[in-house]
Amino acid sequence: MAFGPFKVKASLGETIIASPAAANAFLRSLGPEHRHTYHWKVAERMLEVAWTTAEAEDFAAQAFKIALETDNWLIGWAGPSSPTLLE
Repeated sequence: MAFGPFKVKASLGETIIASPAAANAFLRSLGPEHRHTYHWKVAERMLEVAWTTAEAEDFAAQAFKIALETDNWLIGWAGPSSPTLLE
């Protein structure tokens, strides 16, 4: 499974995050009120090791997706359970 792509609500519309590096950049752009919550801390830890194995990348994608869903920022996801890929 590849990472994402995730369609995410952004301050000026929406953005597509399709790699662990892009997810890390997004996470680091969050303010402390979000970054210091449990779900974003878990996502950050998983993203730190996403490069090690395909399984670690899958876990990072799952943690990132859960964090986005928790804050209601996920617009769409083209993962294995999604019927169509986002364009």
